[in-house]
Amino acid sequence: MKKICLIVTTNAKFDVIEQFFGSLSAQNTNYIIDLIFVNQNIKKYHGYDFPENINLITIEVNHLVSLSKARNIALSCLELKEYDFIAFPDDDCWYEECLIEKVVDFFEANIDCDILCTNVLDPSNNKTYGGRPVDVIKVVTKFNVFKYPISVGIFVRLENVEHDQIYFNEKLGAGTKVGSGEETEFIYRLIDINNKCVYVGDIFVYHPVVDSNYAISDIAKYYKYSIGFGYLVREMFDDGNWRILFYYLYILFRISGGLAFSLSNNVNRKVYLYRLKGIVIGFLKVIE
Repeated sequence: MKKICLIVTTNAKFDVIEQFFGSLSAQNTNYIIDLIFVNQNIKKYHGYDFPENINLITIEVNHLVSLSKARNIALSCLELKEYDFIAFPDDDCWYEECLIEKVVDFFEANIDCDILCTNVLDPSNNKTYGGRPVDVIKVVTKFNVFKYPISVGIFVRLENVEHDQIYFNEKLGAGTKVGSGEETEFIYRLIDINNKCVYVGDIFVYHPVVDSNYAISDIAKYYKYSIGFGYLVREMFDDGNWRILFYYLYILFRISGGLAFSLSNNVNRKVYLYRLKGIVIGFLKVIE
């Protein structure tokens, strides 16, 4: 019997994460699932009525830590050799029907694949996260690693992966100064030690995806995302991956173009300006 580990954390109200719990309970699968829940709320979590094949294991942190730190806290409590697969859902994501079965079936049909990156879709507006393509299957490489992986859609087959490499860089991600990039660094590191990663565009994890119109509240978020992008490009460049500069320049050009076309829109102009500032600051590693 396959055994799967899911690590999730929240500091939000419990009704947010219980949407994910409900979608997990509705999965049409008999695989054993250990759901490791890192609770960052002051209030303790008193459980959820899961089916018998799902074991909820709650770790009470009771204070705010970064996303990468929370995941590493959970990982430090596990014996990964007990599991076949591991994944890292967000608290505000939810799973499409039969997702677990689709993931396991893909791994069984592709024995050379170590990491599966699914697509991420908002079913309310039929938008994929970052406009990721649907009807494609792509091998994720060091040169397209920014385009496909999203942490909520990462599933790792643990059989051929070095278990001491299953961790997240605590300098990166939500709750840190860099603000993003933990999943990109994670996948890049595994690819670098010859693990094969594949993106499949028609397997979906559900997650809210905002429409293209920016709001004032988006400025700080995209600024931190852009810092993370610039920071990671510099790390990869320093590691000898000079070709990644072409992708950096492509993103720099796109943001500059967006800024030029948004001069008459106060909110969009500020978002693009801070995105531009962020990728430069991140690349130069002058993060305060």
